[in-house]
Amino acid sequence: MFLGFHRVPPSSRWCRRAASMCVIAWTSGAVAQNLPADNGPEGSLSLARAIELTQAHNPSLAAFPLESDAAGAAVDSAALRPPISVGADLENFAGSGEAAGTKSLEATLSLSTVLELGNKRSNRRSLATRELERLDVEQQARRLDALAEVARRHLSVVVAQEQVNLAADDTVLARQALDAVSRRVSAGASAELDRYGAQTRLARAELDERRTRSALDAARVKLAVLWGEERPRFAAASGNLFSLPALASLEQLRASLDRNPDLLRFASEARVREAALALARAQSRPDIDLSAGVRRLEDLDAEAFVLSFSMPLGSTRRSEPAIRGAQSDLGRLALEERAARLELYGTLYGLSRALDQARDALTALRGPVLEQALKALEQAQRGYRAGRYAYLLLADAQTQLLEIRREAITAAAEYHLAALEIERLTGESMTRVGN
Repeated sequence: MFLGFHRVPPSSRWCRRAASMCVIAWTSGAVAQNLPADNGPEGSLSLARAIELTQAHNPSLAAFPLESDAAGAAVDSAALRPPISVGADLENFAGSGEAAGTKSLEATLSLSTVLELGNKRSNRRSLATRELERLDVEQQARRLDALAEVARRHLSVVVAQEQVNLAADDTVLARQALDAVSRRVSAGASAELDRYGAQTRLARAELDERRTRSALDAARVKLAVLWGEERPRFAAASGNLFSLPALASLEQLRASLDRNPDLLRFASEARVREAALALARAQSRPDIDLSAGVRRLEDLDAEAFVLSFSMPLGSTRRSEPAIRGAQSDLGRLALEERAARLELYGTLYGLSRALDQARDALTALRGPVLEQALKALEQAQRGYRAGRYAYLLLADAQTQLLEIRREAITAAAEYHLAALEIERLTGESMTRVGN
């Protein structure tokens, strides 16, 4: 049994990274022992299945195509030419004297439009296209966030299952201790006070077991709502919490930071700001308002063509602030990327050290520390039955063993959570199946 990562067949290069980044292949045999065997058609739920359900049914992910359609519509809109307008002017009618009625009417029918100079339409379309590409990168990052959240919640269920197991074992130990104390009290070998202490210990263990089962139920619901289920159909989440994945070196992980979604956003944002700068520069070229048409002269019983155009003055001066602003935005982006890269490395380094600490702690807690606690409990049980030790020594040995097991669960959970965060930072799996 192991806690490893496997890859899901992708439809794109990014999906391959997303799947390998998040999928912790919790092996199916490591289901919590004190849970129902099955309570629905799903049975034991693997992380791969949880990710599959989330990608298929999560409402937030389902909105991505609509967002892309809206951004695509903006690209189409930016590519449109300025509209052609139809105008009609009526002059010198319904007056007095010679202008009475329509004798002197001058009627003009014209078509007008704006002639864009400086390649504005192309730059406008380029900016909208870059915005669409930025949206795609943002969606990829949000998809990774969603898959990482599936992994975290699946891990929470596995941790809760281990805590239920531990609480159930604590109840068993407390009940066994109460039986032993009751026999000694009945035989007159122990004081009634020991029975009261054992009864209190059992009551607290039963209360803790109910609390952990309630927490497990909440964790299962929190996982299932990611794919729209309010009542989870799976009985348990499969996985071996105490099998830790093999790690890449810190330098290898650092080299993978270029695939971090937050850094990829800077690349797409740079293209957006470059397109915005190009459009701002194009705005310095003034456009021409052009109008052409036919005028009817009633008093001459004739028609004539009319043509007019206008061009704003000072366009270059008015566009300078927008150009300076776009240049500043583009220059500031490089500094922001540098700061983000340093921050990501600091986070990666801290997570790497947390992994080492958690692994060392788990190795000790599941190794020599646990062995000593088991020996202490065995000796305390044997000594209490023989009448050599007081009940408090037995209760202390039980409590110490349970605390060690609880700390081991915490260390393993911290390890896997740190591993998930590292994978979110690097954008790909850092483990190998079978390690």
